[in-house]
Amino acid sequence: MRHVSFVVAFALVAWFGVGRAFASPFEPATVPDQVEAVGHLDVDALRKTQLFAAVGGQAALDNAMDDAPDQLRTAIRAVARAAHGVSFWKDGEHGAAYIDTRDARAIAQLIVKLPAKPVASIDGFPTYAIDDDHRHGGKHALCAAFGGTLVVSDDEASLTRALRVLGGKAPSLTGSSKLPATVRQGVFVFVALGDQALGSIQKVAQSKVLQLGLRSIVFDVSEASGQVTASA
Repeated sequence: MRHVSFVVAFALVAWFGVGRAFASPFEPATVPDQVEAVGHLDVDALRKTQLFAAVGGQAALDNAMDDAPDQLRTAIRAVARAAHGVSFWKDGEHGAAYIDTRDARAIAQLIVKLPAKPVASIDGFPTYAIDDDHRHGGKHALCAAFGGTLVVSDDEASLTRALRVLGGKAPSLTGSSKLPATVRQGVFVFVALGDQALGSIQKVAQSKVLQLGLRSIVFDVSEASGQVTASA
């Protein structure tokens, strides 16, 4: 994905973010039904862990801010304070990331702080092109607000898919036969669904079970343990 560094920056900020601790588990209803891979970081759950305290908490976040690009620093600070969960999905070379704040006003204020300019709306949602210092030959990441969620993508088609799924206008992973009946809700969940993602995992896996014809592999990581669920 082009601009993947920009999207990952938001995810890393949320990882070290601080704020009220509840839970923001993985929601299959937010993801298109046909994707290669999905990831979700429950920021609220992470904030409760000893790991967060061990890496330095707020002090570590403040130090990390010093290295952020000048034009993004203010926006990244806002994301760190507001994020409850971060999700992403990938399909081919493109995909989208969601930063869930549960606060539409916070998202509106965040967009104002971004180095972004309005472009043609997508599916009725105001859309913005984010300028990440012109290093990509005039290409821009795109973002739009869906309620209290900031949706970021490197591709117009992917942003459209994301907004349509969030709005209930397109099929999602809810009830998909590719997912196990239940998915543990750890701090981080990663789901491989497509042939490319599954094939990459099978190439390096030592388990004979993971060499079978699979529909999905789910990695669910909590503070104390991890679980792998393979569906054939």
